[in-house]
Amino acid sequence: MSEALNYDGIIQVGSHHYANLFVNEGHNVFWYRSPISFINVIKCLLGNNKKENITLLRQWINGVQRLNNGFCTYHSLTLLPFRNYPFLKSRYVLDHTTSFSIPSIKNVISSNNFDNPDILWLSQAPSSMSLMKHITYKKLIYRMSDDYESFSSIPENSKYAEQEIINKADIIFVTAHKLYEKVKLVRNDNVYYLPNGANYSHFCRTSDSQSEPSDIKNLPHPRVIYVGSVADWFDFDTLYHAANRCPDVSFIIIGPSDVNLSHLDKFTNIHMLGGKNYSDIPKYVHFCDAAMIPFKKNKLTDSTNPVKLYEYFSAGLPVVSRNLDEIKRLCSPALLYDTPEEFVDNIQNALTKTKGDPSYYEFAQKNSWDARFSEIISHIEKLI
Repeated sequence: MSEALNYDGIIQVGSHHYANLFVNEGHNVFWYRSPISFINVIKCLLGNNKKENITLLRQWINGVQRLNNGFCTYHSLTLLPFRNYPFLKSRYVLDHTTSFSIPSIKNVISSNNFDNPDILWLSQAPSSMSLMKHITYKKLIYRMSDDYESFSSIPENSKYAEQEIINKADIIFVTAHKLYEKVKLVRNDNVYYLPNGANYSHFCRTSDSQSEPSDIKNLPHPRVIYVGSVADWFDFDTLYHAANRCPDVSFIIIGPSDVNLSHLDKFTNIHMLGGKNYSDIPKYVHFCDAAMIPFKKNKLTDSTNPVKLYEYFSAGLPVVSRNLDEIKRLCSPALLYDTPEEFVDNIQNALTKTKGDPSYYEFAQKNSWDARFSEIISHIEKLI
């Protein structure tokens, strides 16, 4: 499985859950994380995100990590990283980034008996196409969860990699209708709409059995939480409007950020807590009163199917979300807004609702990762 994220990272997406489910079914899984590069070494020396980059370098030095039940993870290093810099964003680098891995990725995979897998599972990662050329696989599965080329940090040439993978894949799973329409422009066969899902058992635990995290213990109620990455798709202007209009509400944001947050200093009721371990997230969610998805509306966000929506409902929280195309199609119990003032109205409305409404749990259980995985297995069996 090729993925842009660490297996044990603070952000957990569909590939993480599917990898675990494959292992639970008795399959061996090799988790290949997109390679780091000399750029990470330079950043370490310059002190930029030093802790994060040191962690990445250690993961490469440690080599293949064997977890339980036939599960391996590997974080490689390449001398030719595909990045949004001159030359490094070229087609040549896109095609050959994995070929310049140290040690040879082909040797690493072969020595761990994954050189001829039944399934090569590719997600939208910069190295996916290059990796595909180093493995002799029986079937190729491609999972699209974003309009990848809409990310501001992704080189424009990434679209060529995606087109090639779409043409070669035996099965394609897409998590949003707009992604389905995009793939259908290229091919019509074996393309399936399969949204994200809920890790219901992880998030439905009651707060009675958990201790309140110390970093929110003194924050006043009501509390509205956001869990996830904070990047250029996050609508800070709407959040600022709500923070001014609802000074009694504590807005809690959990997750890694790659944007400048200095402008938040003037708000005493917006609390940026950074990333947290996935195992600890339910504790934070359960001690809040509502949840939010304050995204900008654009091509990228209209093509996303937020995992956090299912997680919030698994925890029994009312949810306020931007009226995004995919979320609207889900017909979930979420309160949708189009303007900053509607966001405020819906926050106030959500805070009058009782946590644990049966409709929240019903939505989450109906959309579990287990249910999604059963569909995947069904399509694979048909193909074989």
